Parts: sequence; C-alpha cells; structure tokens
Amino acid sequence: MQNNNIEEIISRPLTDEQRYYVEQFYKEPVESLGRIEETAKFLIGTSSATSGLYLAAFKLAFGERTVSGGIWFVERCFLFLIF
Repeated sequence: MQNNNIEEIISRPLTDEQRYYVEQFYKEPVESLGRIEETAKFLIGTSSATSGLYLAAFKLAFGERTVSGGIWFVERCFLFLIF
C-alpha cells in the first residue's frame, strides 16, 4: 500500500458573504422548481385561452353566428383563472 500524504487544512468560520453563497447554493434548486411550476401553469392557461380564441375566430369566419353560446366564454375564463 502506498502512503498518501494528505495535508489537513484547519477550517475557519465562514464570513457573511460566504454563508450567503452557501445558502443560495442549496436553496436555488428548490426555489427553481416552484418557478418552473408557476410558468407551466401560466403557459397552460394562455395556450387554452389562445386556442379558444382561434376556435371562435374560425367559427365566425366560416359563417356560424354563435360560438357555442356563453358556455364557451365561461369555460375559458374559469380555466384561465384556475391556472
């Protein structure tokens, strides 16, 4: 077996600045998951609202007078508010 010469270094207390960066290193991955989740909810809501508007525009362009009545609007509003 080889004798590994490992030098031990005596540690010192962290400064406030170093402590801040250590805390951010551990907190950032956890906080980023919440931000990603909120962004996903926003994108789902906006895409459903946009698809509803496109559907309404196509129906009106092809000559239909109503676009599923008032239920269409209420459904899209509730879907947008949920997300």
